[in-house]
Amino acid sequence: MRLPFLILGFLGPVFCCHWASANEDPHVAARRQLAESYSGCKVSAENPCGADLRRVQRALSSSQALWAFITSPTTDYFERRVAVNRGAHVVPVEWLPKILTARRELAHESRLHLFAVDLPPPPRYAAFTPFRTLRTPREQIGSQANRTILGHSFLVPVDWTDYPITDEEWRRAVWPLQVSVALNELYVTVARSGDQTRTEAIAMKLPCTDYETARDLVDLTAGVAQWRSYPSALMVGTWLNILENPKTSAAAGIPLESLARMSKDSETWALTQAVGLRELTTVSTANNLHSMTTIVEMLRPVPYTLLLSILQHMATLDSTVWNRAEEVNLFLSRIGEPPLDPADSDVGRHGMANREIPPAIQRWLKNNEPRLQRKADAERPLIETATKKLQLATACKQ
Repeated sequence: MRLPFLILGFLGPVFCCHWASANEDPHVAARRQLAESYSGCKVSAENPCGADLRRVQRALSSSQALWAFITSPTTDYFERRVAVNRGAHVVPVEWLPKILTARRELAHESRLHLFAVDLPPPPRYAAFTPFRTLRTPREQIGSQANRTILGHSFLVPVDWTDYPITDEEWRRAVWPLQVSVALNELYVTVARSGDQTRTEAIAMKLPCTDYETARDLVDLTAGVAQWRSYPSALMVGTWLNILENPKTSAAAGIPLESLARMSKDSETWALTQAVGLRELTTVSTANNLHSMTTIVEMLRPVPYTLLLSILQHMATLDSTVWNRAEEVNLFLSRIGEPPLDPADSDVGRHGMANREIPPAIQRWLKNNEPRLQRKADAERPLIETATKKLQLATACKQ
């Protein structure tokens, strides 16, 4: 269970960080030591961790009963966890939008008051330590301390409580935090165990109007791609739409490197090239050329179309963007060509000056572009087909 990841995801805008200090607060140090040494009960099919299995069994009678049980303020912490652990067959993948909507509601509430729960203690060797930017749980909500969350009432406490570590602390923890953990596990269980074709179809119908909704769509489709080891063209096209839409671009969490790692067949290989070609014209030069280096190195066979387009693009760059000689030489080495400059890899300091790089690329292309173009032409049918498939994605467009 990735509790720190889950909680930090919810708390994002209301905590920050400072560099770790040798003079650690004694209470924080004690909590950190407890977190490092404590081993709680691990819920599994064989180990219910003391949960009342009769109550759990009644909750597993239907999707509605399970949902009511998991989200009820009165359900025991371990009973929630056991119900989720055993409930994958009860909740259909068609419920994923419902789960995602509930998680967004919990995330919104957590950003306002953190459920009055302090942050998890930082690891011993963390370079910096997160801290709350809220002085009190009610600082942002004032007199609106009586909240309605998932249809249930929650009175935000006046004072902070420690982030739960032990089993008993989790049992006493406020119910919205417990439900957050349970729904995160339910989401992964349902999404992973269902038919991935159906899950993808459901994901493509999710709302995609802002960062939060686009983030949900990216997370779900990325999960599908990972669980079946490849992404569909519709997924990749949707990720591109998210990247290119100003309202959702911050949610585009699928880097080209990840797509390249999934390139195990000709279609995904061609899709990766098509995405790279599109990003050359839509994403900032300083960011995408660095990732292009990794992609060209990873893709097998050599992506001649993308490689040639990158070199042509770099030949026209303002030499002040930053030193590109090392990247150019990496591209050339991928096709067995000698470097532009014989100096060591740090050519920015020891070899070619920035202003000399574009003319050097232009001279190299003058002698070698026809040969690369012939190889790129052989790839054209696959890439044209991939490009057409990307254009069929309509979700998340501006």
